[in-house]
Amino acid sequence: MMVKIQSVSDIITNSSSEVFVIYDQNGIDAIKTLVNSILRLSKSEYSCDDLFNFEFIWDDIAEEYYNDDGGLEKTGKTLEEYRQDMQNDRLNWREGSPLTIGIKVIPKLNTPECKEVADMLSRIDNIFKSDVFYC
Repeated sequence: MMVKIQSVSDIITNSSSEVFVIYDQNGIDAIKTLVNSILRLSKSEYSCDDLFNFEFIWDDIAEEYYNDDGGLEKTGKTLEEYRQDMQNDRLNWREGSPLTIGIKVIPKLNTPECKEVADMLSRIDNIFKSDVFYC
């Protein structure tokens, strides 16, 4: 079951439930839409794609499994393909935590401003406070 969370009060769980944050292309697209809106508002000639690259931050466990399974030689997949397949399997079967643990924004321009914005966008999920309470 996948639940779209609007607020913390939307989650009611018991001791056997788990809630995960899933980083996927939708998150990257949302960041790009936000940045493009701000750029248009400021009448910039740049787009988000002109200024930044995006990549997922992966949990190290995927690389460990990949190496244990024999890497490219045995699996026939690159590490990136292997991680993505493993992520898709976990999401499709609702088993285990997601393998993407964040989004990294990489500046394309070598300016302090571009680097600062890339750093802030890479940490955009930190604007939300989350706590776990056990009852």
